[in-house]
Amino acid sequence: MNVQLSLLSLYERPLDALGKELIDEFKGKTLTVKEIFDMHHIWKPFTLANYKEALRRLEEDGLILADPPSEKRRLRKGVRTMGDTVKITFLNQNGCSS
Repeated sequence: MNVQLSLLSLYERPLDALGKELIDEFKGKTLTVKEIFDMHHIWKPFTLANYKEALRRLEEDGLILADPPSEKRRLRKGVRTMGDTVKITFLNQNGCSS
Protein backbone atom coordinates (compact mmCIF):
# COMPACT_ATOMS: atom_id res chain seq x y z
CA MET A 1 0.00 0.00 0.00
CA ASN A 2 1.29 3.44 -0.89
CA VAL A 3 1.52 5.37 2.38
CA GLN A 4 1.64 8.73 0.60
CA LEU A 5 -1.64 8.02 -1.23
CA SER A 6 -3.34 6.80 1.92
CA LEU A 7 -2.29 9.96 3.78
CA LEU A 8 -3.54 12.13 0.92
CA SER A 9 -6.92 10.44 1.16
CA LEU A 10 -7.28 11.99 4.64
CA TYR A 11 -7.70 15.35 2.91
CA GLU A 12 -10.95 16.05 1.06
CA ARG A 13 -9.25 18.47 -1.33
CA PRO A 14 -5.56 17.91 -0.61
CA LEU A 15 -3.99 20.85 -2.46
CA ASP A 16 -6.58 23.30 -1.14
CA ALA A 17 -5.83 22.10 2.39
CA LEU A 18 -2.10 22.45 1.74
CA GLY A 19 -2.60 26.00 0.48
CA LYS A 20 -4.52 26.94 3.63
CA GLU A 21 -1.78 25.44 5.83
CA LEU A 22 0.87 27.46 3.96
CA ILE A 23 -1.09 30.70 4.34
CA ASP A 24 -1.59 30.07 8.07
CA GLU A 25 2.05 29.18 8.70
CA PHE A 26 3.83 31.77 6.55
CA LYS A 27 1.49 34.80 6.77
CA GLY A 28 3.45 38.03 6.23
CA LYS A 29 6.67 36.25 5.20
CA THR A 30 8.63 36.09 1.95
CA LEU A 31 10.43 32.86 1.08
CA THR A 32 11.46 30.96 -2.03
CA VAL A 33 9.42 27.98 -3.17
CA LYS A 34 12.26 25.66 -2.11
CA GLU A 35 12.52 27.27 1.34
CA ILE A 36 8.77 26.82 1.84
CA PHE A 37 9.00 23.16 0.87
CA ASP A 38 12.07 22.50 3.02
CA MET A 39 10.49 24.11 6.08
CA HIS A 40 7.01 22.63 5.73
CA HIS A 41 7.10 19.19 4.05
CA ILE A 42 8.43 17.05 6.92
CA TRP A 43 5.83 14.44 7.88
CA LYS A 44 3.51 15.72 5.17
CA PRO A 45 2.21 13.53 2.31
CA PHE A 46 3.01 16.15 -0.35
CA THR A 47 5.76 16.36 -2.98
CA LEU A 48 7.54 19.48 -4.22
CA ALA A 49 5.28 19.36 -7.29
CA ASN A 50 2.22 19.41 -4.97
CA TYR A 51 3.60 22.50 -3.20
CA LYS A 52 4.21 24.25 -6.52
CA GLU A 53 0.65 23.52 -7.67
CA ALA A 54 -0.82 24.72 -4.36
CA LEU A 55 1.24 27.93 -4.64
CA ARG A 56 0.13 28.45 -8.28
CA ARG A 57 -3.49 28.21 -7.12
CA LEU A 58 -2.90 30.67 -4.27
CA GLU A 59 -1.30 33.09 -6.72
CA GLU A 60 -4.27 32.79 -9.10
CA ASP A 61 -6.60 33.51 -6.18
CA GLY A 62 -4.59 36.62 -5.21
CA LEU A 63 -3.63 35.24 -1.80
CA ILE A 64 0.14 35.41 -2.39
CA LEU A 65 2.52 37.47 -4.51
CA ALA A 66 5.19 35.76 -6.59
CA ASP A 67 8.42 37.29 -7.89
CA PRO A 68 8.64 36.95 -10.79
CA PRO A 69 4.85 37.13 -11.28
CA SER A 70 3.06 34.45 -13.31
CA GLU A 71 2.94 36.48 -16.51
CA LYS A 72 6.76 36.65 -16.52
CA ARG A 73 7.23 32.89 -15.99
CA ARG A 74 7.34 30.28 -18.75
CA LEU A 75 4.39 28.20 -19.83
CA ARG A 76 4.81 24.43 -19.81
CA LYS A 77 1.93 22.37 -21.20
CA GLY A 78 -0.35 25.38 -20.79
CA VAL A 79 0.54 25.91 -17.12
CA ARG A 80 2.80 28.63 -15.71
CA THR A 81 5.97 27.25 -14.18
CA MET A 82 6.84 27.77 -10.51
CA GLY A 83 10.60 27.39 -10.15
CA ASP A 84 12.37 26.61 -6.90
CA THR A 85 13.79 30.14 -6.71
CA VAL A 86 10.51 32.03 -7.21
CA LYS A 87 10.00 34.30 -4.19
CA ILE A 88 6.61 33.94 -2.56
CA THR A 89 5.16 36.64 -0.32
CA PHE A 90 2.28 35.52 1.86
CA LEU A 91 -0.12 38.38 2.40
CA ASN A 92 -1.44 39.30 5.83
CA GLN A 93 -5.19 39.08 6.40
CA ASN A 94 -5.61 42.68 5.25
CA GLY A 95 -4.04 41.84 1.87
CA CYS A 96 -0.71 43.52 2.62
CA SER A 97 2.69 41.87 2.44
CA SER A 98 4.00 43.37 5.69
